Amino acid sequence: MVDIVALFIAFWLRPFQEIKGLELLSSEKFPNLFKWTDDFVSCSIVTELLPPRDKLVAHIKAHLSK
Repeated sequence: MVDIVALFIAFWLRPFQEIKGLELLSSEKFPNLFKWTDDFVSCSIVTELLPPRDKLVAHIKAHLSK
């Protein structure tokens, strides 16, 4: 369960924030969590399993436009 939440925070939240113009997670508000998300997403094992960021952004935009 923790892995699912961690993946959402680390990978999905930032593109969602950018698309919606929100700032839920920032380096100023949550410096440790922000750094952890950078470290998590840049891990080679994780990056191999995740879709490219541009495809994720397109997916989120398409889903939100429905």
